[in-house]
Amino acid sequence: MTGGPALTLCDAPDARGASWSAREVIVFTPANNSKLFRVSSEGGNPTPLTELGPGERTHRNPWFLPDSRHFLYSSVGLDYAQSAIYVGDVDSPDHNSKDRRLVAHINSNTAYAAPGYFLYARQGTLMAQPFDVGKLATTGEAIPVAEGVAFGGTSIRAMFSVSRNGVLTYVSGASLSNSQLTWFERTGKAAGTVGVAGSIRWGMISPDGRTVAADLAEPGGSSDLWLHDLARGTASRFTFTPGGNLYPMWSPDGAAIAFMSNRESDDSLYVKPTTGAMPERLLDKARGRPVDWSRDGQFIIEEPRGDPKTGDDVWVLPLLGDRKSFPYLNSPFYEGLARLSPNGQWLAYVSNESKRQEVYVVTFPKLGGKWQVSTNGGTQPVWSRDGREVYFISGDRKMMAVEVKGTANHFEPSIPMTLFDVHESAQAEWFDVSKDGRFLMPAAVEESTNPPLTVVVNWTAGLKK
Repeated sequence: MTGGPALTLCDAPDARGASWSAREVIVFTPANNSKLFRVSSEGGNPTPLTELGPGERTHRNPWFLPDSRHFLYSSVGLDYAQSAIYVGDVDSPDHNSKDRRLVAHINSNTAYAAPGYFLYARQGTLMAQPFDVGKLATTGEAIPVAEGVAFGGTSIRAMFSVSRNGVLTYVSGASLSNSQLTWFERTGKAAGTVGVAGSIRWGMISPDGRTVAADLAEPGGSSDLWLHDLARGTASRFTFTPGGNLYPMWSPDGAAIAFMSNRESDDSLYVKPTTGAMPERLLDKARGRPVDWSRDGQFIIEEPRGDPKTGDDVWVLPLLGDRKSFPYLNSPFYEGLARLSPNGQWLAYVSNESKRQEVYVVTFPKLGGKWQVSTNGGTQPVWSRDGREVYFISGDRKMMAVEVKGTANHFEPSIPMTLFDVHESAQAEWFDVSKDGRFLMPAAVEESTNPPLTVVVNWTAGLKK
């Protein structure tokens, strides 16, 4: 608070919450769909603190209790309805989910506030429930504290926080409209927008360049796919089922869209014709999200999430023959965000095998050679439509381009070239590139349009009225 240089403690490439105890221990979630880790406040190598159990997607949003030993955290289920809040123990000798205590079946982040309340959100309402820190359990009925608390659909997190001295703050609004689909020229100049602002996790331009498919989060964690007609400037809802419908992926002919849905209590792959003439059908059960569809239509590349042994991996689903998906890249390291070259010979992906995320390329459909594309960290590889370049976002948030050449067995990347700085406000968890070389990505809306922060001093006084 008094200023000074920032200190790097450890890697947390896509963090999902952290809490700092009086014992100088930080508990945190380093990436989406990860378990909890602990690290000293002086930095060092983080060590695992929990293990994901059956049916669990991730552990996140830790919050230390006053004893600086126990902490609350969210367990997000593969079925969101099975999500829960647990108490963990930073001194647990086994570092597994057996040494924990269930607090409540709630799909929300949580916080503890003196003199003894457990806070969480339920359908847009912030609730406070009496909590005994000695028994590590709730002791009474929940009481409404505030209405209309915003919910970050892509992060599964209600936007509130509370201090130890009785100050509560929250973001007002049913949901966070925090990003806007925006076009950027190769120079980084903004060149127009698509649709309206919203919580958008993923999007993709159609093969003919006329339509953008994107998912839009709604209050409570649900989401649906929308199609944006670029010529007419209109948007139409594409999916209508409850739960999360995410990660749209166009078929190479533009006649169908594959996507991930948890409607059957797991992350499964579905496909639906873009005409809407036929119903959705299940392609692959419990296999995670689609990340690419080969141009010859024969393969869908999948990314199963959070395997307890290997983390996120790259799988291949053949659309001919037995149609049984199989692992393609599944080392103990993270592998994901895989994209096929237009000619189908090369597969670009991200891995943290070097202790940081870098972009690599391997042969496809048979593993052979392997080449590192990025040189200073990298993520989100995307091929140009003609296959002559690979784009990615570097570790210092610059849009990079790499010219590529290749023969049947050899891939030759050039030195990465900086195109433009990815603006600090950009929500660049994904981007796509059009035929004419423009970049489409979600960018944060202007601050003037953000929902307001409400601050309540001595908030517990209102509970007695």
